[in-house]
Amino acid sequence: MNTAVKREKIIRKSPLILILAMLAAAPLLAQDTNTTPLPPGVALLPEDALGAFRLTGKPGEDAQIETINVENPALNRALRARTLRLPGTPYSIQLNAPTIAPVQKGDALLATFWTRAVQSGEESGEVRTAFIFEEAKAPYDKSIATPLTVGGQWQKFQLPFAARENYAAGAARVNLHLGFKPQTIEFGGLSLINYGQTVKLADLPRTRHFYKGLEPDAPWRKAAAERIEQHRKGDLTINVTNADGRPIEAANVQVRMKRHAFVWGSAINSGYFWDKEGTPDNQKYREQFVKLFNRAVEENAMKWPGFDNPKNREQSVKVIEWLKRNNIPMRGHNLIWPGWSYLPGREETDLAKAPNGLRANYEALKAKDGETAAKAWLRQRVTDHIREQATFFKGKVTDWDVMNEPYTNHALQDILGDEVMVEWFKIAKAADPDAKHYINDYGILRDDTAHQEHYYKTIQFLLDKGAPVEGIGEQSHMGGNTVAPERLLQILDRLGLFKLPILITELDMEAPDEALIGDYLRDYTIAVFSHPSVEGIIMWGFWDGLHWKNNAPLFRKDWSLKPSGKAWMDLVFNQWWTNAQGTTSAAGQYKTRGFLGDYEITATAGGKTKTVPAKLAHQGRTLEIRFD
Repeated sequence: MNTAVKREKIIRKSPLILILAMLAAAPLLAQDTNTTPLPPGVALLPEDALGAFRLTGKPGEDAQIETINVENPALNRALRARTLRLPGTPYSIQLNAPTIAPVQKGDALLATFWTRAVQSGEESGEVRTAFIFEEAKAPYDKSIATPLTVGGQWQKFQLPFAARENYAAGAARVNLHLGFKPQTIEFGGLSLINYGQTVKLADLPRTRHFYKGLEPDAPWRKAAAERIEQHRKGDLTINVTNADGRPIEAANVQVRMKRHAFVWGSAINSGYFWDKEGTPDNQKYREQFVKLFNRAVEENAMKWPGFDNPKNREQSVKVIEWLKRNNIPMRGHNLIWPGWSYLPGREETDLAKAPNGLRANYEALKAKDGETAAKAWLRQRVTDHIREQATFFKGKVTDWDVMNEPYTNHALQDILGDEVMVEWFKIAKAADPDAKHYINDYGILRDDTAHQEHYYKTIQFLLDKGAPVEGIGEQSHMGGNTVAPERLLQILDRLGLFKLPILITELDMEAPDEALIGDYLRDYTIAVFSHPSVEGIIMWGFWDGLHWKNNAPLFRKDWSLKPSGKAWMDLVFNQWWTNAQGTTSAAGQYKTRGFLGDYEITATAGGKTKTVPAKLAHQGRTLEIRFD
C-alpha cells in the first residue's frame, strides 16, 4: 500500500458507518412535556432488564460491567459500564439484550432509560453512548440509532420509534454502544414497550434534541446574515431613458428574480422519469423538480456499473435533454468509486460468475501472468473507462465527481499507488475539458476528525502532484449528528483554504424527529449559504417516494411538506429571493440590492412597458432600459 496518503481502514456497513460519524458530535437533549395517557403495552425486555444485558468485546480487557445501588427517586439500581481502552469502532464494545416478545413492522415502540457520566475521557466531562434497536443478525437492519452525550447528572431519555420489520421474540435486540475513549457510564430504569399500531408515534413522549446554536439569538446567526448580505447579494442599478437617452423621472420599475446563481439541486432517478411516465406521482415529481431546482445529478445511472448498462446510458441522455429544455444543467456522478463493492462485478471473485468484474479479472490475471501484468491490465481498464465515460457525456454535464469516497474506498490505490489518482483527474480533464472536476467524500461536515484529516491530505496531495482538481464535494448524509453551525463554518473555513469552490453534493438527514430535522437543516442551510467558498447545495433526493432512506428533505410520500421542506422553501424562495419595485429618480435611476441570479426587469413610462432579462453578479449590474 502506497503511504503518500495515509488512510485509516474501516469497514463500511451502512448504516453502521453513519453511526460512527453520528457519535462524533451528538446533540444535546431535553425532556418533552407530552403527557398524553397511554394504553398498556407489551414489554420487550424482561422485568430485570439490567440483568438481561451482556457485554461484547473482551470483558475484562476492553470493558467491565457491574450492577450497583444508586440514590435516585426514579431507580435504585443501575448498570455501571467502564470502557478500559479505545477500540476501533463504537460498536466494538457494547451492551446488548434480546427482545422477549414479537414485534410487527410499523409497531410504535418506546425506549425509556436513565443514564449519567461517572468518569469521562473527554475535555467536556461528558461520556458517549448510542441507543440502537436492530435485527439480531446480519445485515443488522436498524429501526433507530440515536447517539447520546451524557453529563454528570442523571438524565431521563424517552425515544419513540417504529419497527422497520417483523421480528420474532429474540430476533431483535437493544444495543448500548461503549466503544469510546476510556470512560465510565451508568444506565438505569431501562424499558422497551411495544404499543403496537394503535398508538401514533407523535403521541408518545419524546426526549427532544437540541444543539448548540439552535437558540434564536445565537451569535452565529447575526454573523451569517452579514456574510449573506456581503457575498450573496449585489447592487442593481436601472437607468430608464427616452429615445434621446434623456432620463425619465417617475418611471415604474419592477425587479423580478427568476433563478438563483447559487446552486440549489437534487439527485434524480432517470429510470423513474420514463418507467413511470404519465403517472400522477411522475408528473408531480417532474413539476416540482423544475419549480424548485436549478441543478440535477443522476443518483445511480452514471456510476460505472450503471454506465455499463446501455439502457441506463439511453435514459441518462433522455433526462439530460429533458433538463436542458427546462434550463437545468446536469452534473456527473461519478467516474471512479475505487472500492471493489462499487466497481463492475462488485465483490465477486469467481471469474465465471463475473466475466466483466474488475476484481475477478485482476485476480485471474495475477494468478496466470503475475502481479505486474495484472496491475498493468487494471490500470488500463480503469483509465479506459474514465476516458470513455467522460467522452460520452462531453458537453452534456457541467462537472464531474471524478473520484468518490477515497477514505473508505481505496482498493485500486492500494494496488496501483496513490499517484494513480492524479492520472484519473488528468484523463477526465483531457476527455471533457469544459467540465469542472471534483473530488467527493462523505463525513467531512459530521466532525469525523480522522476522515477530515484524510480528505485535507488527499486534496493537498493531488494539487501538489498537478492534478486538475477544480472543486471539493462534501456529501452531507447526516444522521442524528447535529454538528453546531459554528463548527460547520470552521470546517468550511479550513476547506476554503484550498481556494477551490465547495459543493454540498448529497444532502439529507436521517433522524427519528421531523422537528429536529427541520430545525437543523434550516440552520445547516443558513450556515452553508453564508460561507463564501460554497457554491451550492444538492439534496440526495427530495421526495420520500423516491429516496434511498425514505426520508427525503422536502416532501413526504403524499407530497405534503415536512418541517424541513417548509424551512427550505421559506429560505430559498422568500428570505433569499428578490422581488422589488419602485420609481426612478429625477436622474431616471432606480437602485436596489438583490440576491445573485437571473432577473426580469420591467419598466413602465408614458403608457409604454418594456421587459428585459438581466444577470446580477457579485460585482453588481447597471442596466439601461430605453424607450424608443
